[in-house]
Amino acid sequence: MSNRFERDSERADEGRSSASMMHLLGQMLMLPFTVFVYSMEMFVRAIRQVQTVADEGLNLTAGNGVPSSDDVQCAGKEFTNGADLIAQVTGEKDGGPSQHREMDIQAPASTGDHENRGNSKEITKETKMDRDLRDDMLKLVRYKVLFVKREYEQAFSEQEDLVSENMDAAAFTAWKVAEFIQGLKREDTRVPEKWLKYRGGKYVKEVNVGGVKSYVLIEFPDDDKKYLRVYYEVLDRYPRERFKYEERQIEVLEEIRDTL
Repeated sequence: MSNRFERDSERADEGRSSASMMHLLGQMLMLPFTVFVYSMEMFVRAIRQVQTVADEGLNLTAGNGVPSSDDVQCAGKEFTNGADLIAQVTGEKDGGPSQHREMDIQAPASTGDHENRGNSKEITKETKMDRDLRDDMLKLVRYKVLFVKREYEQAFSEQEDLVSENMDAAAFTAWKVAEFIQGLKREDTRVPEKWLKYRGGKYVKEVNVGGVKSYVLIEFPDDDKKYLRVYYEVLDRYPRERFKYEERQIEVLEEIRDTL
């Protein structure tokens, strides 16, 4: 009888040992998957930290101020949980095997993110050069005439003008090129010394102003006018005043009265 009980006890022990081995084998098979899951979570947290740093940079660029120390500490907590994650993976924390948790990969956009994107769009819009002359407002335009012929490239002096007409870029370019050519008669358009070789030097004149020798352009040959360009930018716009019809009518009536 005792031998039968001993055999039953041995079979029970063998069954429990087999179950333990199966459980251990299952844990070993699940370990690589668990490590992969928490590695992905670490990667997502790193991406969030990079996004936080980028948002803070945009805030500084837009003039929203420097982030507080509390914000920096909260953002830094993402990298302090590495040991806890490893402990959870190996099952050493909380006295048992690690538990699967759902990963939140996509972080919701905060109000500050939307404000930063709006500020960046406004900055881009402000830095974009305004070249639109097609309106009836009074426009302050900064421009300069360029000569782009090879070996004689030159940017002439920068000027500003008020433009009230509604025109396109081609019309403005033709206007300022013609004005530039007519202004050469004043003999005050300076060029570098290398221009003495331009067309044999017959279009450049040497002058002496206050004991300083310089060179001025006095004319352009017709076949080289095609190398003239105009760079311009609209600096600001102003509304024009209305015509004073009533005041003008009163003046005309007063003139008629005086004549009669």
